[in-house]
Amino acid sequence: MFLTDVKILLQIKTSDCSKDELLSYLIRQVKIKILNYCNIQEIPLSHQYLIPEMVASYYNLMYKPHEEEQVQTRAGSKVIKKESIGDYSVEYDTGEASKRPTPSSADTSNLESVLIDYKSELNQIRKLRL
Repeated sequence: MFLTDVKILLQIKTSDCSKDELLSYLIRQVKIKILNYCNIQEIPLSHQYLIPEMVASYYNLMYKPHEEEQVQTRAGSKVIKKESIGDYSVEYDTGEASKRPTPSSADTSNLESVLIDYKSELNQIRKLRL
């Protein structure tokens, strides 16, 4: 249910299954964060729209910059990995695999920052701990 919504928000074709495992992991992480922050057992239907929105925000924060670095264009026989226009800068691909964060190494502070972005909506369903 949430996976399709996340794909739509990220403009990923619903038939593309290459990121399903990662997106499913992020959905679980966001659900756990919401439940823990709000001190609830289940996310009400009225606020379940937050899950795909928060997952898309987290994905864009953590993984989008790494995907953009991988966009490569040809310049002669060398592959340009990164290019800048201001003060001209070009970085060539050396053939080494670039490090991309994996779900296990994903920075939880980034998920915390996404949580802060949605605090006003989450506070509507938040329960105090006694």
